[in-house]
Amino acid sequence: MIGGLGWVALRVLRYVFRALATGSLVVRGFHTEWAEPTYKLPRTLLLLFLLMVSFPYLPGSGSQFFQGCSVFVGALLTLGSGGAIGNIVAGTVLTYTRAFRVGDMVRLGETHGIVVERTLLVTRLRTIENEEVTIPNGSVLAGSVVNYSAGSTAGGIVLTVRAGIGYDVDWRTVHRLMLEGAAQTPHILADPAPQVWQTDLGDYAVQYELRAWTDQPVAMFETHSTLRRNVLDAFNRVGVEIMTPSILAHRDASGLAIPPEAFHERPTRGGIAVHVDQRDQVGGWWVMGDATGGTGHEVHLLQLHAGR
Repeated sequence: MIGGLGWVALRVLRYVFRALATGSLVVRGFHTEWAEPTYKLPRTLLLLFLLMVSFPYLPGSGSQFFQGCSVFVGALLTLGSGGAIGNIVAGTVLTYTRAFRVGDMVRLGETHGIVVERTLLVTRLRTIENEEVTIPNGSVLAGSVVNYSAGSTAGGIVLTVRAGIGYDVDWRTVHRLMLEGAAQTPHILADPAPQVWQTDLGDYAVQYELRAWTDQPVAMFETHSTLRRNVLDAFNRVGVEIMTPSILAHRDASGLAIPPEAFHERPTRGGIAVHVDQRDQVGGWWVMGDATGGTGHEVHLLQLHAGR
């Protein structure tokens, strides 16, 4: 009788939660993805209740051997299931907080990937390297969860490209080139439109930041790489160089660090022409020069004294 009543109760539970999962039964405030994990909780409680009720009717349940085995099994479960119980509780919390769903692009701690499976114990991700990573739900709940798919439905995900450009380049030109690179990138939204911000006026260059939106979280890493490539091509095409602090220490700054084989028609930048005129005055040299080649620099009159 206990087994029969338990079977009927399990069938009723399964019917109710299957209707909730398919949407044929609607309860206000109850989401369809909650149906399966919610069904597992009362099913487990019902099975434990049936076991406790039927325990006195089991053959030999009153013997000392049976009682000793029961205590031993209970102690094993108590000592060995602490981590599992913690993961189950964490999985339940993640389910009802709707942190992510199967198919979402997320970052769990330091791991990026698509959620391929979520259970009460673990969460499995498929990374961009096509690796399947299994993370215990306790670790997921203890760390940070970033859901890129949720952001894509709320206006898009922001992809940023940062570059330091010299002070000799007009900021309007930089804005135009970065926006051109964004316009040539697939999966970049036109609404909201990409934006370019000046984030810092540094010692060597002006720091610019391009912000563009995409609604394809699964392809966000490929889109980000293509966006950087298109912005770099836009700069190289017109001869605008991305500056680095070590440029003067390692090479001649009058030349452009742009690959000439890829951009044959890019403008060339000339050096500074310096004219040396030897004069017999005070035993020294007078160095006179002017700026040529469109560098915008100025060479001042300089006197070099012999022996100094």
